Amino acid sequence: MRHSDMLGKFLWELVPNIAVRCVKWRALEHFVASSCHVDSQLFSRPRPKTTRKAITMTGPIVVLGSSGSVGSSTLKALADKFPKYKVRAAVRDPASEKAKGLPQGNIELVAGDMSQPETLPSLLEGASVVFIVTPGDADRAQLATNAIEAAQRAKIPFVVVSVLTAETETIFGKQFTQIEAAAKKSPVHYTILRLPIFIENNFASVESVKTQSTIYGPAKPWVVFTPVSVKEVGEAAATILTHPKKHANKTYRLTTQGTPTCDWPLLFPLP
Repeated sequence: MRHSDMLGKFLWELVPNIAVRCVKWRALEHFVASSCHVDSQLFSRPRPKTTRKAITMTGPIVVLGSSGSVGSSTLKALADKFPKYKVRAAVRDPASEKAKGLPQGNIELVAGDMSQPETLPSLLEGASVVFIVTPGDADRAQLATNAIEAAQRAKIPFVVVSVLTAETETIFGKQFTQIEAAAKKSPVHYTILRLPIFIENNFASVESVKTQSTIYGPAKPWVVFTPVSVKEVGEAAATILTHPKKHANKTYRLTTQGTPTCDWPLLFPLP
């Protein structure tokens, strides 16, 4: 199966026991369109009382962690697909070459660092939505919590938080579970976006794929993984950020059709 074919179909799973099956990627932009099926449990469950602020899209979208792969892909999707929305892209150094290479148009570069909470209030001022891209740092739980708490103090109505493996007895799992808990107990509306591994992580194996149809790595060949492309992660995040009322207070897992490790070379669209 070619990479483009595999990634053309995917399943968003709402946790727990709620599933939204999208036949095509475009269906996500119209989350309850006829091409999607939403489990009726989503609407039958009683909704808890909340003091969360109503969501209005009167201010800009802020992306914290803009220079990484997920952040930059989200900016590109926002610039290409949702140009009417104003976006603040927070980076440590807006004057750096990496920052200058980020998408432009409706994107404004601003200085901001989750490890320095004092830099966050000014860039969050007046924003309607914040995307907290959890950094690849050993102290990721505290950094993401800093951002969640800053959004709460700034009275931001909606945050999206990206995480990887949660609810597992691993170092990563415990850290991401802590981040999810911080978002859920906050008085701010939230969406948790759980991400699997990225297919781009295997681009370093392109030569062995070309010459041997093989990927080398410490993985059992028949274990099934559900890799996604960073581009699709950015498009999913951008869709949620621009349609917050549809996705508020939900947990999504972005995934694809499962593929055994030994078949990963078939996912590369090589000639």
